[in-house]
Amino acid sequence: GGNTITNPGGGGGAAPVASITVLAASPQLPSDQTGLTTVQVTAQVKDAGNAVLEDVPVSFTATSGSIAVTQPTTDGAGLAIAQLSNGTNPANRNITITATAGGVSGSVVVRVTG
Repeated sequence: GGNTITNPGGGGGAAPVASITVLAASPQLPSDQTGLTTVQVTAQVKDAGNAVLEDVPVSFTATSGSIAVTQPTTDGAGLAIAQLSNGTNPANRNITITATAGGVSGSVVVRVTG
C-alpha cells in the first residue's frame, strides 16, 4: 500500500488537476482595427504525475480584447483551445489570458502592438 492519492474536497472519478500550462501561438497580436486577427491560446491540463487529463472543462478569461473558446474541454492530449482577438480595440497594451480547470489556473500574456 501507501500509493493512495487523496484529493481533499474533491469529487468525481477523474484525477485531480495539478497543473495547467497556458501557451500563446504568438507573443504579439497586431493592433488591427477590425479585430479579425487572432492568436491561438492553448491550455494543457495535467495531474500530479504530469499525465495529461482528457475531458476536463477549461474556462478562459482575458483582461481585455475578446476571447473565443473553440475547444472548451480537453482532448486526448490534455489540450483546450481558445482564440484571442483585440476586440476591435487597436490600442497597444498587454492582455493576460487566464485558463482555469479544477480550481487550478495558469496564464499567458499577449502584447497588442502596431
